[in-house]
Amino acid sequence: MDVLENYATAVDRLKDAESRNIAAHLEFAETLRPKLNDLSMVGQIREWYQQTARECRFKGDGKGNNKQFVFLILNLYSPASLIGGSINKSLRRAIASALGITAGHAIYKMRSLAIAWYRTYPRFQNECNTAILKIDEKLSAKEQA
Repeated sequence: MDVLENYATAVDRLKDAESRNIAAHLEFAETLRPKLNDLSMVGQIREWYQQTARECRFKGDGKGNNKQFVFLILNLYSPASLIGGSINKSLRRAIASALGITAGHAIYKMRSLAIAWYRTYPRFQNECNTAILKIDEKLSAKEQA
């Protein structure tokens, strides 16, 4: 193989790598894009979550499952925060308000615990996934109405 062929091959590999990098970046951005932005819905979602917890017979009744609720809300409003990103101050306040907590910074601890429990306890993970699915259905129905 001559020098020009080596260069042409290298350029082709770089173009291919750049194309794959762009596709991966777009997929990453789409995956971490928030589903919701309207913080006024957090209270309504809390009610839906509690209803879901009762109907699906979660381990708790939905009132004490604050970690699950925090996981659910972060999944909807700030997916990047579930993998280490920060939680917007307004979102922290909205979650704290919905839970009746006065210290918004306590949401960080709940997030850490929720992520650890999600990874460790299958029941917690299944209940979170069920809540996410049911709330997504309610949101879709609300959009269509």
